Amino acid sequence: MVIEKRFMKTSKSMLISKKELKKIVQLIPSEDDYMCGLAINCIVFGYHNKQLKVLCIRQEELTKWYLPSGHVRKDEGINQAAYRILVERTGVNNVFLKQFQTFGDVHRIPTDSELAAELDKLPAPIPEKISWMVNKRFVTICYYALVEFSKIIPRIDFFSSEWTWADVQNLPQLISGNQQMVVEALRTIRRELQYEPIGLNLLPQKFTISEIQALYETILNKKLDNRNFVKKLVSMKILRKTDEKRRIGGHRSPTLYKFNKQAYTKALKQEFEMIF
Repeated sequence: MVIEKRFMKTSKSMLISKKELKKIVQLIPSEDDYMCGLAINCIVFGYHNKQLKVLCIRQEELTKWYLPSGHVRKDEGINQAAYRILVERTGVNNVFLKQFQTFGDVHRIPTDSELAAELDKLPAPIPEKISWMVNKRFVTICYYALVEFSKIIPRIDFFSSEWTWADVQNLPQLISGNQQMVVEALRTIRRELQYEPIGLNLLPQKFTISEIQALYETILNKKLDNRNFVKKLVSMKILRKTDEKRRIGGHRSPTLYKFNKQAYTKALKQEFEMIF
């Protein structure tokens, strides 16, 4: 499986100094400050080289990957928590973030026996400090985020010292439950592609018609009729033609467009329907 990897690593080792261990322990969320049994997961989508990507992270000592996640503080609402977690993990503000599903099966726990065994290898007292996060049943509220791929530089910490943008069709091995969350998030954005600003958030500010069509085809995983696609976009007046062209050689210089944000917002409020 080919996965595009852009790792950021910290020099973690099982043989860390007492000073380093003390700092790590101090950064671990305390059960006293957070809502027990409630977690937030963010499925962060980006788009690059005609591939829809999902941001995956892990601690470098562990085998499996997981989605950016966190817990809800006792003094914040769930939407506030989701935005905070996204900023903490990606370092970006003002991204499109939307709640789409809650996972709360009675048999569901946030980890599995293999990962639990790996966590037990961490130096004391870390396993004890994080036990409330990994050994109890959690209800997880999931959000999907749409980001411009080039703007994301995930932050590193003890729990996310490595990260990768994985093709949504070729994900790495994820901890239990996270794979299904990605599947459901993808189903949601395919459905909401009709009336949410998905293209606006995944594409750069300026793009060609072929590039926006390629994005929609990638998300939907099917070919679209070029004439109908362009006709529909033009009829809704959500695109604005610029005076710029993209030089791609061979006398080909397609015109660059950008979203007419005012028209797009108006169309979204009217829940326009895009027929693909």
